[in-house]
Amino acid sequence: MVICSMTFSKLKSDISVDEARKIWDEDIMPRLREQKGFLAGYLLVSENRDEGISVGLWETKEDAEAIEKSGFYKEDIKKFAKFLAPPTQRKFYDVNSEIVFLKELEAL
Repeated sequence: MVICSMTFSKLKSDISVDEARKIWDEDIMPRLREQKGFLAGYLLVSENRDEGISVGLWETKEDAEAIEKSGFYKEDIKKFAKFLAPPTQRKFYDVNSEIVFLKELEAL
């Protein structure tokens, strides 16, 4: 079963979404792609820029938890520290259903 890990964060008022996106795209995502069981990742920011959620899809919960045990997750939280108003909260969910519109995703 696919596992979704979600990290919920409050964001500081003076954040640069473009700078956060650059760190996510150029540093974190390439390293995540190398992790066992990693399937996909998303960085979400609320419309009013006061909340953020990072989403990871994993083959197993053990794979998702392994990045915490290895220190990978803690290292990434440090990279985003200037954007985050602590605390962050990480939760795991079973993906019970999935609908993917490939045609629409290709356009992104």
